[in-house]
Amino acid sequence: MVRLLLIVSIVLFSYGCGPSQEEIEGTIDSKFKDLMASVPTATPVTMPTPVPTATPVTMPTPVPTATP
Repeated sequence: MVRLLLIVSIVLFSYGCGPSQEEIEGTIDSKFKDLMASVPTATPVTMPTPVPTATPVTMPTPVPTATP
């Protein structure tokens, strides 16, 4: 009986000495924020001004002619 009481006491003591849920979540949040701050993000690339090109000439569609 004494052994069981000793084991239960040790288990309860070790469980009570651990960090609380708020401390665990705070640690996770701070580590995640540090990680996200260190990840490089994509920088938008500016598009160059298009080079002027000749305007294409539209060709009319040929009309089919009847063969005699």
